[in-house]
Amino acid sequence: MSRLVDPTICPDCRAPLDATATCTGCGLRISGPMAGELWSVMVRADAIVEQLRAVAPAAPPAGAAGAASAPTQGPAAGSIVAPMPPLPPLPPRRLPSMSVPVVLLSLGALCLLVAGVVFVAVTWSALGLTGRTLVLLAFTALLTGVALVVTRRGLRGAAETFWLVVAGMLTIDLLAAESAGLAGLDALSWRGTGALVGGALFAMGLGVAWWGRSQPVRQLHGASVVAVLGAMVVTATNGWLAENPAIGSSLALVVLTVLAVALARPLRVAAAGLGVLAVVTWLVVLSHGMARAGEAASFADWWSDVRGWPLLVAAAVPAAAAVFPRIPGVALPVWVRTALAAAAVLPLVLLVNAGAAPGDEAQQLLRAGTLIALAVVAAVSPRPWSHAAAVWAAVGAVGLGAQLMIMPWTSVTELPGTMSLEARMPPLAEDVAAWTWLPVAIAVMAALWGLSRVLPDLVPLDAEVVRRTLVVLAVAGLGLGAVTTVVGTEPSLWMGITAAGVATAAAGSATWVLRGGVAGVLGALATAHLALLTLAAAAPSDVASAVVATLLALALVVAFAALEDDDETVAAALVVVLAGLVGGYALVAWGELFDADEAARALAVAGYAALVGLVAAVATAHPSSRLAVEGTAVLVGLGAVGMSPDGETTAMVLTVLGSAVAAVSVIHGDRAVAGWFGTAVLLFATAIRVHLGVDAPELYTLPAAAVLVGAGLWRLQTDPRVSSTSALGSGLTLALMPSLLLALDEPVTLRGSLIAAGGIAVLALGVARRLAAPLVLGAFTTALLAVRHLEPYAEALPRWITLGAVGLALLGVGVTWEARLKNLHTAKRYLSGLR
Repeated sequence: MSRLVDPTICPDCRAPLDATATCTGCGLRISGPMAGELWSVMVRADAIVEQLRAVAPAAPPAGAAGAASAPTQGPAAGSIVAPMPPLPPLPPRRLPSMSVPVVLLSLGALCLLVAGVVFVAVTWSALGLTGRTLVLLAFTALLTGVALVVTRRGLRGAAETFWLVVAGMLTIDLLAAESAGLAGLDALSWRGTGALVGGALFAMGLGVAWWGRSQPVRQLHGASVVAVLGAMVVTATNGWLAENPAIGSSLALVVLTVLAVALARPLRVAAAGLGVLAVVTWLVVLSHGMARAGEAASFADWWSDVRGWPLLVAAAVPAAAAVFPRIPGVALPVWVRTALAAAAVLPLVLLVNAGAAPGDEAQQLLRAGTLIALAVVAAVSPRPWSHAAAVWAAVGAVGLGAQLMIMPWTSVTELPGTMSLEARMPPLAEDVAAWTWLPVAIAVMAALWGLSRVLPDLVPLDAEVVRRTLVVLAVAGLGLGAVTTVVGTEPSLWMGITAAGVATAAAGSATWVLRGGVAGVLGALATAHLALLTLAAAAPSDVASAVVATLLALALVVAFAALEDDDETVAAALVVVLAGLVGGYALVAWGELFDADEAARALAVAGYAALVGLVAAVATAHPSSRLAVEGTAVLVGLGAVGMSPDGETTAMVLTVLGSAVAAVSVIHGDRAVAGWFGTAVLLFATAIRVHLGVDAPELYTLPAAAVLVGAGLWRLQTDPRVSSTSALGSGLTLALMPSLLLALDEPVTLRGSLIAAGGIAVLALGVARRLAAPLVLGAFTTALLAVRHLEPYAEALPRWITLGAVGLALLGVGVTWEARLKNLHTAKRYLSGLR
């Protein structure tokens, strides 16, 4: 019989176990789910040993008879060793061993609580005051005694359940006593009831959880949860919803924080719950402080009565917790201390900025000064205060920076369509002194400086990269602040244009000098913003608009070339897109200056877009830049289509654009797919002309087709790997399809004869040069025209002749199938050899 399973000895050192299932030798405690799993494994091991005994009886021990024989390392020669029997199958998976008592205990606790509620609701009125009191005390005392017994015996599940039941019964007892008027409790208000019930639950849960630390169960998490719930009831009724919620919530915040810190080591669950409750209470105190700040009419009103004291409380409590790296027995992680410090800084920021009327100079200067102070704290203070200040400095920089970027546009967008350079610009949206925007820009730059001192601690950044980026952004930000200041003084139009142009040139120059990595990208974006602002300011004047756009486009092209040489692909792509768009805008501006009509301007922009797309491959060194140039060409082309005043101009614009796209596909093999897109655009242009009633659309399509076919033939001569479909497909389709569609309506015309001759000529070219595209397109054109010529005769023939002809044809195919199959193989070999 196996002795692996023995509930009285330790499975490790085999020493006896005491009454609490703890080894008297090594101190190992055999309890909990893992002990149950170990018991199951040992029971299975005993079963395996018994099976081994049943299959192969134990051999007699080596005695005197075998002492003389030499020991062997394996079975004797010739002996047969029976194979080990297969192990029994594993038992099916069942519920964890703890799930059954959990379910039973939970169900029992629920039943007891329901019974108590029913008793109070139904039987309570039938008992006298003494009977009621005795029943409540007896039942609660009985449950408390059971909870004490199971806790002392180390039955965790039962202990957790019974203490929760005791807490529930305590709540029922207090509410029932208040309802019956025991001890004058019926005189309590709802806040007093909350304080009574919540305080009792908190005291009971905290006391039981503390006492449980000295018992075999060690921790009673249910009791800790009861204590947190009691504290929440007291805080909600007498803090958040008190008659003076600012005072009540402030006191609750202090008490909850102290309790959470004091209980952090002995009762972690209770401390965590109280900490969460303290965070919620802090938000309540902060909201009351913000509400008071919104009600303040002036600085004197705000500071004379110290109305912002809730904000001081909201700052002092987390600040006191963030000062110490350790609370009793527990080391605070860095992120927790940083969060506490950030929570302390926010109310101070709100406190300082309260009391100023929205939109006045004092508020503007307060914001700037606060942002500068945060930047200084972030740069020079130790952690966690540096990181906390950096968080709010970043938020402030984003907010004020966005306001600084938007503010000049509030004046520029109000400019009329046409005005002289001497006319005055409209005012800004916010009625504040113009000079205050320059301190705002300085504050944003200071915030960036403070962030640059903190970022290396969080992100591995090169100090030189950070320095260059900061300088570029500082130049752009100060330029933007200067532009906003100038525009805020309502200057003449030429002064506003000059200020924006100078700021754009400064930002672009700084980006060019300090280009590289993040500095180049951010500098390009800042320059683009200032450039667009300059163009918008110059828009009411034709002369200024044309000159500014031209100079800006040339400067951007030069900057693009420099960025390309330095392999700054991202910045180069951004700059070249802006250069292409500004160049198109300059072309439109020059057209307006010289009084060109809308059709001429649209055609000029279409030609510009076509030129940009054609030179994209030779003017760029990186694939990203080439793709950016081609995308810009598409955008400018769409703008040209949108500028077209009528359908005829639209067709001409589409012809120019489609021809350029098809030419790009023919010249560059890696853009072969674009050829079909270009062909589709050209056919769409032809469809527009046909719809408009143009008699000879070939006058527009044949020149483009001739150029495409010529480029395709040149490509075939220079690139032996290219297919005729890629080289000639778009050009031949453009040359044949428009005329073919028109000829199908009236085949017996000069157009029909010419398109038939053209189809035969193209077919002959394909056969002679063994080119697939001319062969297929020429055959398709000729066949379609031939069938169209049969239409009048087909309508005159009786139907039986048609059906008979089809039947005879099918019979002929069937009879000559083998011969035709041979011919098919011959034709397949011929087609496979086509280029």
